[in-house]
Amino acid sequence: MTILTNILLLTALTAYLLIVGFVFTGQMNDILKGYHFRPKDAAPDDDYEVLIGGEGELAILFEEKLKENGISCLRIPEFDSKAREEMMAVSSRWHEVAGAPGMAVFALDGSDYHNLLLCGMANRMAGAEQLYGICNESGNRGIFLENRIRVLEKTGATPEGLYHLFMRQCTGNG
Repeated sequence: MTILTNILLLTALTAYLLIVGFVFTGQMNDILKGYHFRPKDAAPDDDYEVLIGGEGELAILFEEKLKENGISCLRIPEFDSKAREEMMAVSSRWHEVAGAPGMAVFALDGSDYHNLLLCGMANRMAGAEQLYGICNESGNRGIFLENRIRVLEKTGATPEGLYHLFMRQCTGNG
C-alpha cells in the first residue's frame, strides 16, 4: 500500500512540475514578445535602478520610499489581461528601460507566477542579477532558488526593510 501511494504521489508531483514548467516557459516567449516597460511619458534615455512588480500596498509604498530618496524606479502592475493591454501600448525596448545589469528587481506581487515571470524576464532580457521575490506558497520556494531569486518573506517585508536591503546591496555590504 505504501509503495503504491508513493508511486502515485511521485506521479502527481511530476505531472504538476511538468505542467508548471510548460505553462511558465510556454507563456514566457509570448509575453516577452508583447511587453515593453517604458511608461508613455518617460524619456528614452531613462535608466531605472529598481524595477518593482506588483500592485499591492507593499509595492506602492516601496516605490514611494525609493522616490523619496532619489532612486529611480519603475513599478509595473501584475500581469493580468488589463495590464497586458496597457503594456502593449507603451514603447521602446527593455534594455533602454532597465539600463545596466546592476538593476535590482523586487517582485512583490501576490502571485508566485507573476513574481517568477518578472524576475525571469529581467534576468533574460536585461541581465539583471539582483533578483528578489516574495514566495507566497512554500512549495514554490525551490523554483525561486533554482532561478537565483532571493526569497523575501511576505510576513516580514516592509518598505523600509526593502529599502535598506537595496542600499546594502548597492554598497556591497549585503
